[in-house]
Amino acid sequence: MLSATGIAGRSALVTGAASGISRATVLALARDGVRVVAVDRQPVDEVCAAVAARGGTAVGAVADVADDASVAAAVDRAVTGFGGLDIAVHCAGVVSETAIADLERPEWGRQLDVNLTGSYVVSRTVLPHLVTAGAGRLVLFSSIAARVGGVNSGAAYVASKGGVGALGKWLARRYGGDGVTVNMIAPGPVDSPMTHGRDYAPEGYPVPRMGTPDELAAAVVFLVSDAAAWITGHTLDVNGGIFMN
Repeated sequence: MLSATGIAGRSALVTGAASGISRATVLALARDGVRVVAVDRQPVDEVCAAVAARGGTAVGAVADVADDASVAAAVDRAVTGFGGLDIAVHCAGVVSETAIADLERPEWGRQLDVNLTGSYVVSRTVLPHLVTAGAGRLVLFSSIAARVGGVNSGAAYVASKGGVGALGKWLARRYGGDGVTVNMIAPGPVDSPMTHGRDYAPEGYPVPRMGTPDELAAAVVFLVSDAAAWITGHTLDVNGGIFMN
């Protein structure tokens, strides 16, 4: 019989950990006994303190996910501090709403740098360690926007998140034989700093409300758990029924 998660004692790296879904993911993993390196471009002292207050283990690392050297340093912190790396969750992201007619190269580049190139850099850096772990888990964040062509988002965001889904499928095919699963989560609108100030109409959703960071974190915990050991290359839609595949 499989345990509920089976992840206690493992180590994880979570990007974007200062707020929103990523912060909730750090707390959820730590609650299940995972030791976490919390990564963000800004200090993550608050979430690490919150984990410690609950009896868990989390350390912070400041890194730009599109920069190879800073991501490598964050991964090294997990490997040297915890003796290896079992789980990686790339949740850091940026969003824009600009239509293609008004979309200039710098904004296009920023969206791809963080959302897609960041997925490439994090994946490329963590995968050797996940292979060594023997049952590694990698979770990347796509978006409902990539599934339906946008909600309240622009062309660059949709393209970058669509690329994440395609990259994740390639990685799943390549690394499944090494014991590594690679899955994606496509959130719908979630009540988090990324969506504040944007106009959504949740009363029209099948489940008529915004999602919560904790609900997305629960999806991450499932995908990295022993219960999901035979799931790979899958995009899990967590969106209150807005998109049904």
